[in-house]
Amino acid sequence: MADRKSGKSATNGGRERMVQRIDEIEWYTLYDIPRRFRFPFRVHVVGWVLAGAAHYRGAHLSYGTEFCVRLRSADATAVDVIGGVRHESTFPHVIMKRPGERHEYWAPGWREAFYIIYPPGTEAALRRAGVDEGPGARPAWSVAGAPDILESIREMRALFPRKAEPGVADELDARCWALVTRLVTLRDHPAGKPDSSEEFANKMASRSDDDRIRAFTASLPARCLKRIDFAAEARALGFSRSVFYRKFTALVGAPPEKHLAGLRLDAAARLLRESPLSVKQVAFAIHDPSQSHFAAAFKARFGTTPSAWRESPGLWDAKDNH
Repeated sequence: MADRKSGKSATNGGRERMVQRIDEIEWYTLYDIPRRFRFPFRVHVVGWVLAGAAHYRGAHLSYGTEFCVRLRSADATAVDVIGGVRHESTFPHVIMKRPGERHEYWAPGWREAFYIIYPPGTEAALRRAGVDEGPGARPAWSVAGAPDILESIREMRALFPRKAEPGVADELDARCWALVTRLVTLRDHPAGKPDSSEEFANKMASRSDDDRIRAFTASLPARCLKRIDFAAEARALGFSRSVFYRKFTALVGAPPEKHLAGLRLDAAARLLRESPLSVKQVAFAIHDPSQSHFAAAFKARFGTTPSAWRESPGLWDAKDNH
């Protein structure tokens, strides 16, 4: 779907107003398409736009949470006033639009953007999943230095015209969620030039032994689905294997492998609830080749089987409340 419009304006009881020239737009609604899988974060609307000069003032009243990736523009920066706070952002960047949050922006030149909108009523689930910090929190951030985002968007746009084909809406749900989590990761850990081996060694050498172990431990949740060689990690941190294991166990309360296994089971619980992966595929994702071993370990940690966990949302909510 593509439109070319000029001088568009809209009002909603005096609360919302937009004046904008739309040169090209792809706007696809997915809420009316049946899904094959019980994925919890189904996309409401997804699309892409190339727009000219614009002035918007208002708030999302009929839509839920939007993640808008502004890719490029004729303007050097974008200025947004969100919840009364001014944000000036270079391109590319993300603007997170929450339901009811007052938003005003001006765009003298053209801009290209990609957007994902989740339906009203999913705000609490998005917060539990960790992608939204709540009203007013960090609504704008840079995603410079991450070329993989452009590739992800290109692949999703190729799927738009096929949205009604079996499985395509499910794929878009999964791809959109992967992009959202990538964007949020860049919000919390901005992309930049990685430290050289010498720079990393110097940074580590300037820290105490315990601080180095704590920094390493803090990095594990984001890396837990990767293969981790603790002997190599120990050497990179400046420890012998035996000293590393002893200090890690003293600080964390469990040996590295046991702590990592727990993190992987926590990740498995999220995958079971938030992804269409089968139990066997989730076991494989956390590097457990035995489905029966995975089921036993999962039950020992969560008190129920992986299949029962997936079918009982209340179990997940109860864990989140602890």
